Amino acid sequence: MIFSDDVVAEPARTPLDARVHDPVILCPVEEITKLAAGALGGVKSLRLLHPARVYTLGLGRGRGSLVGPCMGAPVAVMVLEKCIAQGVRNFLFLGFCGSINPGLRLGDLLVVASALSEEGTSPHYFPDRFPPLAGPKATLALEQALKSERVRYQKGQVWTSDAFYRETRDKVRRYGQQGVLGVEMETSALFTVARYRGVNLGALMVVTDELFGPSWIVGYTRSVVMKAIGKAICLVRAAAVSLA
Repeated sequence: MIFSDDVVAEPARTPLDARVHDPVILCPVEEITKLAAGALGGVKSLRLLHPARVYTLGLGRGRGSLVGPCMGAPVAVMVLEKCIAQGVRNFLFLGFCGSINPGLRLGDLLVVASALSEEGTSPHYFPDRFPPLAGPKATLALEQALKSERVRYQKGQVWTSDAFYRETRDKVRRYGQQGVLGVEMETSALFTVARYRGVNLGALMVVTDELFGPSWIVGYTRSVVMKAIGKAICLVRAAAVSLA
């Protein structure tokens, strides 16, 4: 079936779909999803979409959900669509990026304002009409949580690519010179689809790698990165409480 620009095809619900509560924290990485679920007292539910599972969270007097893993733009958008089909309107993305700017180092936190798209999912959602910009309400919730805890952070643009091994040195240099701060795999698609669907989505990134130097530094297992991930988990929960 072919849909016109004005027709929206909602993803089908199935009896096996896990129940999702608004707001939703999305996480792309399986190990960090499990870490966050343990830290936040999440109760595991059914799979929402393979491999993503839903963890129910207590958020003050309300409830929310942690959903993941959802790595890469296509999977992240499928998970987002499934949550929207259940009525969720508020999303926080806990993501991870490689820095392409010397001003952003391992363990730093980045609130994403916009994204540069080099992935193949968002073109199906009319990005000319719905450019990849962060949702103001969710972004404000993240920034308020960071400021309340007096946590240093930066705010800016990321480059989203779903070709993991094509983050070439030329592109890193070129986009870094244009003021782009990091590279990751989901955000431009999430922002585009959120705007297309009329929902609220903000993104907080932890810098796990440095790609701007002569030698790329992978820091996922370093203590400064793991400490930052733990901090980011608490911050997105605080932001989720304000959205609940």
